[in-house]
Amino acid sequence: MKMEMKIALVCPLCGTTDDEKHADDCLIGILKTFQKTIINTTCPLCGGSTTVNQDDFFECRKCHTQFCRSNIVDSPNPEHSVLQIRGQLVAVNVLVQKGKGNFHKDKHLEKLQEQVEAALKEKDRLDYLYEME
Repeated sequence: MKMEMKIALVCPLCGTTDDEKHADDCLIGILKTFQKTIINTTCPLCGGSTTVNQDDFFECRKCHTQFCRSNIVDSPNPEHSVLQIRGQLVAVNVLVQKGKGNFHKDKHLEKLQEQVEAALKEKDRLDYLYEME
């Protein structure tokens, strides 16, 4: 008989030991699923972090240059570049108009993180009260 030992981290909110199978209402599971939808890549112009902004263009967090994968252009002779998105090279147009730095997914991520922190504090408080009984 072969014995195996496995180290498993337990989710503090839903109790699962499988990181991919949180309860449907587990805020940590919701947060991890949402994080997988965020696309980050490197700006080909300045090397900053680039992600999707409120207008669904890629925008550099550092220089605020916007990139578009479709045929949308804002100049008669658009500059072209390449972004590496999830391991694939994608041709993009470089837009002349700078972005405003409004990254809607970042705001949603911050709210989820705050909710997770609040839920963990509440769980700790309830655990403490239970121990006091």
